[in-house]
Amino acid sequence: MSSPAERILSHAQELLNAVQTQRDLHVITERMIDELLQRGSDQELRAKTLLHVEKYYQHSIALSGDPAQLLREGRLFSGEVIALIVRVRRKRGEPDPAPEEIVTYLTEEQLSIPTKEDPDWKATEPQPEAPQEKAVAPTSVIIVPPPKAETHPEFEQLLAAALRHRIGSITTYFQRWNPRVSRSMPLPFLLSVPFGHKMDAVIEEVIAPAMLTSRTVRNIGTRHNWAEIDSAAFWELAEANGYMETLRLAWQRAWDTLRPQASERAAEGGGFMVRQVTPALKDLRARLSADDYALPKIGSREIDLLASFLDPEYARTPLENAWTKLRQTYEQELDRRVYQDQARSGALRDSLLACFKPFTNPTAEFLAMLSYWNFPMLSLGFLTAFTHNHGSNRAARERRIPYLIWYLDLPQAETALAEDEARIAQANEKAERQKKQEREREIEARKSKETGTAWTQE
Repeated sequence: MSSPAERILSHAQELLNAVQTQRDLHVITERMIDELLQRGSDQELRAKTLLHVEKYYQHSIALSGDPAQLLREGRLFSGEVIALIVRVRRKRGEPDPAPEEIVTYLTEEQLSIPTKEDPDWKATEPQPEAPQEKAVAPTSVIIVPPPKAETHPEFEQLLAAALRHRIGSITTYFQRWNPRVSRSMPLPFLLSVPFGHKMDAVIEEVIAPAMLTSRTVRNIGTRHNWAEIDSAAFWELAEANGYMETLRLAWQRAWDTLRPQASERAAEGGGFMVRQVTPALKDLRARLSADDYALPKIGSREIDLLASFLDPEYARTPLENAWTKLRQTYEQELDRRVYQDQARSGALRDSLLACFKPFTNPTAEFLAMLSYWNFPMLSLGFLTAFTHNHGSNRAARERRIPYLIWYLDLPQAETALAEDEARIAQANEKAERQKKQEREREIEARKSKETGTAWTQE
């Protein structure tokens, strides 16, 4: 049976899919926000969320692009807003949702939407006839902040909350999204908000209870007044008191119980060892599967990835620094702003390759997929060419970058590649036409000025 949050999101998506205009999308989105944020304590959050949604649709309705594409983008935007509200409403140690959470998701700077309070509003307000491809603001990426710290009176609850907090700092990092990017490919699992919800549930209901079967872990629970420590400070205390090795060992053992188990199978001439799927692994697959994202069949490789999120190398700060570099390089090479220098060809590829040095291979692979889902001028062709830097043949590439190869092998990839290339070609043609028109206007302006000067001299 699906969870209440899943039912809310499913119903919301049905409503969004039913409407056929952006104005109707705006109306139905506002009604859903009103319904989800009804309490008196939600008043500030509701008002600020409605304001940001209004700004998005005010901007989007003024655009003169393909109506079907703008409608798809609007549905994506509204669906993500509703998903994020549901996420905020989940119990995070406070009975009331924190207004600053949704505000962080939807800041004007990240959306690059002008406000009426801006002194240059009239100059920057989108005009239907204005060139839409002439980029002047940073790529619009909405950043999902890490989870808020929670407090719990008992060690058992705090341990689960602390694990969710630490792992959620990584899963939310990969959930950033660009409302102007629409893909026909399914979203990779690590980039999906619903996957983050399901991962939280696995930690709460499977991993933390398994860790608590360890006597040494339970012994930690007797040493402090846990009501005075929140889920973020938990890790500082664990480091300071030498608990990390015990917690890491229990965490790893909990994941190891979910792996395929080796067993001997009889055959003529002697037996041989095979890996069998256990009921625990079947349960994990069922818990993490969903139609909202693409997920490979979970085996030891995927368990290695999920278990690795507890490691210090997944600190969010170096990941944010890497993302800033990728975003700036993308703009300078492929989607340049008027204030930026032109980067050399291949600069973004080299920046992505550099991510394989400080981070694990899977982390760098998902950074490449995250770039595809946030940078409009990237195509699956770019990702395919990028894989060729990781081995001279497919077997070598599968060993080094299995998640990228898996993603590019999905059934939707062939159609998505054609759509990407057509969209980028159309955008480039439009940009060239606009440059040509600008050059012609400049020539006409010079001729007019010269003619006026000659007339004055006569």
